[in-house]
Amino acid sequence: MAGLRSFLGGTFVKNVFVVMSGTAIAQVIAFAFSPILSRLYGPADFGAFGAYLSITSVLGAAATLNYSDTVLLPKREQDAAPLFLVSCISSVGLACLTLIFCLTASRQLLSWMGLSELGPYIWFVPGSVLLVGLGQALGSWCTRLKAFKNASQAQVVRSVVLCGAQSGGGVAGLGPMGLIGAGVVADAAAAAFLGWVALTRSGEVFRSAWHRVRLMAQAREFREFAVYGTPQNVMNALSQGIPVLALNHYYGAAIAGYYAFGMRLLQVPMNFFLTSVRQVLFQQLSHLKAHGGDLYVPFLRATGGLVLVCVVPAAVGFMLAPAAFALVFGEQWRTAGEFGRWLILWLAPAFCNVPANLALRILRKQRQLFLFDVVLLAARATTLVLGGIWLRPYQTIVLLSVVGCAFNNLLIVYGGLVVWRSRDEKIQDVMSVAQMSDEQVE
Repeated sequence: MAGLRSFLGGTFVKNVFVVMSGTAIAQVIAFAFSPILSRLYGPADFGAFGAYLSITSVLGAAATLNYSDTVLLPKREQDAAPLFLVSCISSVGLACLTLIFCLTASRQLLSWMGLSELGPYIWFVPGSVLLVGLGQALGSWCTRLKAFKNASQAQVVRSVVLCGAQSGGGVAGLGPMGLIGAGVVADAAAAAFLGWVALTRSGEVFRSAWHRVRLMAQAREFREFAVYGTPQNVMNALSQGIPVLALNHYYGAAIAGYYAFGMRLLQVPMNFFLTSVRQVLFQQLSHLKAHGGDLYVPFLRATGGLVLVCVVPAAVGFMLAPAAFALVFGEQWRTAGEFGRWLILWLAPAFCNVPANLALRILRKQRQLFLFDVVLLAARATTLVLGGIWLRPYQTIVLLSVVGCAFNNLLIVYGGLVVWRSRDEKIQDVMSVAQMSDEQVE
């Protein structure tokens, strides 16, 4: 109950605002540079950049074998440290495998996917995979330490480096190389910053945990996260990334660039809130679960709060997106605004499903989440293939957004039902224990 009172009191809100302050600065910087970048790079450049991010996001989703999510769950740091180390080891291993693949078969795969233009940039992929994995592990560890201020600062560091490097690459006329290379440098800067924080505060704990038997024991204890969570994360990343790849394949790099640019800009306000909320909410819900607390009320409060936050901006964005994109970023980006209008229909419920997703992970419903993402991926892939064959680009985006809206709302409802059932089961267990005690007294 103490954890619940802390959640409902000022701790949660305070921590959210600590992280949100860094997110705000990072997102303001990113948004301020967007009109500059939209004039330094064309739609085709952003199409190639979006395709690269789609590939690295899918591989990065598997980097830690989902053990980065387990770092928050054990009560003691001594039990969490081996999970952190397993996450880092897994990231290094997958980066090495990716490098081998890039040396042997990457060009054939890109040619088959219709993405041969990414050939010159494929050598960035292993580094991106490593940095994404290390960033996930370090972010989870800092969240466990409640180092929310440091996590906030890392976001600012990344945004400053990213926007500065991308602008420099645009001025130099590097094209997609400027966008992609800047992303790698920015990820490296953020990971180095978080790594310094983690080693400074927990270096001795990590050294003590560096023992093969302990690493294997903790990895086996939470193996369902790897078995179900990793494929689920990959499915989710592929589901998010496949539109750029499919649009590139069917309609060309420019159409993919409009989509990628529109999605990127719409995710700026989303990330402003969700980066902060996700970190703090995961820590708070994990703490409640570990100490026998009730997740249902925090789940309702978090979901309801996100709905209230997004309703008005989503409605305004739906009405004004095309004109706003043309005004701020240049007339050539009006098409991105037309796409963005319908992407809001998809992203608004995605904004609100974070509590459901986190609660299902904490309640160890990885298998159900995996099956959900399998069906979602199949639905999106089918939509994109049929749209690519039979429909115009705008119609395909509308249909894709309707499918995304339906599935995101379904996840929120399902998450609420699972959390309610877990609460009901806990109440029944308490009543059973009380009844047994009464029988023993009699």
